[in-house]
Amino acid sequence: MKKIYEIPYFEKVVAERKEKLKKRLLIFPNNDKIYHFEYYWNRPLQCYQCCGCGLKADIIKNDKNGKEYVKHKFLHKETSKHFCKLRKYDETKYTVDVSTRIVESENFKIIKYTQKGISSSKLFIFDSTNKNLCRGYLWDSTNGYYLCIGCTSKNPRVFARLCKNADGIEYLILSKNQHVCDLKEFNPDKYKNDVIIKKSMYKHVECFVNGEKRKYLLIFTDKSQKFYYKFTYENGYLPICLKCNQKHLYIQAYILTDKNGDEYISVRDKKHVCTPFEYNENDFEENQIIQSERYKIIKRNWRGKFVEKLVIFDSIDKNLCHEYTLQRTSKTKRYKCNECHHKYSTCAIAWIINYGKENEHVELGKTPHKCSLIKFEDPNSSIINLPNFKIIKTAAKFKSGNPKDCLLIYSSLEKKLCYRYYFDLTSKLFVCHECEYKHRKRVTAKIHKNENNEDFVQLNEKKHICNPQPEKDVLKKMSRFFNIHN
Repeated sequence: MKKIYEIPYFEKVVAERKEKLKKRLLIFPNNDKIYHFEYYWNRPLQCYQCCGCGLKADIIKNDKNGKEYVKHKFLHKETSKHFCKLRKYDETKYTVDVSTRIVESENFKIIKYTQKGISSSKLFIFDSTNKNLCRGYLWDSTNGYYLCIGCTSKNPRVFARLCKNADGIEYLILSKNQHVCDLKEFNPDKYKNDVIIKKSMYKHVECFVNGEKRKYLLIFTDKSQKFYYKFTYENGYLPICLKCNQKHLYIQAYILTDKNGDEYISVRDKKHVCTPFEYNENDFEENQIIQSERYKIIKRNWRGKFVEKLVIFDSIDKNLCHEYTLQRTSKTKRYKCNECHHKYSTCAIAWIINYGKENEHVELGKTPHKCSLIKFEDPNSSIINLPNFKIIKTAAKFKSGNPKDCLLIYSSLEKKLCYRYYFDLTSKLFVCHECEYKHRKRVTAKIHKNENNEDFVQLNEKKHICNPQPEKDVLKKMSRFFNIHN
């Protein structure tokens, strides 16, 4: 076997192997192009090596005439010849036409960006007829090419290699596989670098909302720290802008650590559609806690229904209080001051925490009352239950003889002393007869049903001026004008 081969006994060619263009050296030992040995370029060794048996060879340039020749590198006599078989020459294997698979620089764009602390590179190849449509490729560092995102999920590997021509201008060579994915609209805003927020420009806080302790991330708008955007963890482990989320814009923040172990925030580069909050340290202070001796849960009758109320007594005068109405939520017992809400358009809130448990207490919201303290009236003092009242069925002796109801409310069952009420058709209330006609004062009562469908009487806030009378005297007076049926 010869050690040196000159032209035409060798030929440098390019072959496409596994979607890659590879340098090949063909050596023709005979004076024809029928059979050959094939060598590949071994980059680490910087020489050509036989594909069949590993025999090494170099292409050397003659200093005198400038012509190239091939010289084998025989280390031992035993390795001075091929152990592999000659291959039959097939010109089509070494005729690579990639012109139909070349994409010029004006038809693609590479965007390098950093999001969530991770640097990425993405290639977009535009449609030849509509530059608003494209296919996206992700960088595959293992293989050194960009891999089509849409086709990867459907198995065929469609990729593109980035190359440079002799003038240093970049172009792409596409793989042979055809796309099975659809074109998508090009949206470069998705691939902006995240905005990096240093530790001095944000704060982690905790505060109570609806009686529950919640975490928030505050990101200040500038160094003055007068205004901030509030990020909430409610929707998951990632904080998102609270107000923007309510307007269906999702601006996420990522809490990361740099190479020095220092924490920082990486936020998606999107414009807020909300207005920033004005910063007030008091908003994030602990809520005022009210212990059990200073509050009471009561029920008041309102329009025939029992409404639960929370009464919080003044710390100095226990006869004065603020009264809150229950606003049921899914997790906590939340109460609102109706007086502040209706008269001053403000919202003073209180919550019962650990309701029914040993450590039950009330927490007040940050918004102070604008209404004044009121005198506490025990609802039980204005409610009369059976047998402390009686409804008398009567009918007038004169005129139409229409039936009328009278109400007797006993001040003393033992002594049978009572107040007599007549029914007023206009107001639909029972009115004290003696107070109305003798003293010109309207003392009223109304009959309701309780949770057990039993009758009870609700008195108004006015007190009697008249004195209770013996029941037998009241019935005797009534019998002059009415027929009593019970």
